Amino acid sequence: MRKIFALMLAFVLVGLTTVAMAEEPLISRGDYNENVITLHQKLGELGLYSLRAESPWSSASEDALRILQGTMGLEETGTAADQGELDKILSFEHEPFSMIDIAKSRIVENLYNDVQLTDGAQKTDSGYEFTTNIEDNRFGYTVWQVYEPDGYLENITTGEVGITEGDYVFPYESGEYRIVFKGNTNLKDEGLTATLQLEKDKIYHYVSVVDLLEPQRVVVKDVAFGLRK
Repeated sequence: MRKIFALMLAFVLVGLTTVAMAEEPLISRGDYNENVITLHQKLGELGLYSLRAESPWSSASEDALRILQGTMGLEETGTAADQGELDKILSFEHEPFSMIDIAKSRIVENLYNDVQLTDGAQKTDSGYEFTTNIEDNRFGYTVWQVYEPDGYLENITTGEVGITEGDYVFPYESGEYRIVFKGNTNLKDEGLTATLQLEKDKIYHYVSVVDLLEPQRVVVKDVAFGLRK
């Protein structure tokens, strides 16, 4: 009886080991082989990876692959599960990703689409433009802010020309708030505002791309705000 039980236990252990081995991804953290080098080269061609291709699979590799997997509609694991997934990734055709694409890929869904324009802000073919004609009113920088129904709460961050992005942990009670992106001035604030349902302690990601920042004019190429992946 003991021998039978021991044999049954051995078969179970072998089975569990086989399943565990079968579930091991083809490429994972710390791996270094031809598959890793080839995948690094592919990610580099797409503008997602800037380190040496002849390097072990790392957190930077995983981040780059997650962006590509998300674009392809695959599960964003940062690893290649098997040869089939690797072949699919290597054969995928796409224009090189821009810094804007990479920044926005960190957001689950852009909540900053249905925005309202304040006085002095207008929609353009390429984005938005903020202007002021008041002599003593000057733009010094851009700013992300949070408002509750009763008024201003806090600044999230400020920015200048180029891409500004980062994470923001929402510290207030869950509810309806306004997220404002504007050109900060002395007398008047021209910009965009969106009313959103935000959740306490959730991590949100913001992205703004400013092409021009002058004393009386701000040209904005893109803005995005949403839950962080």
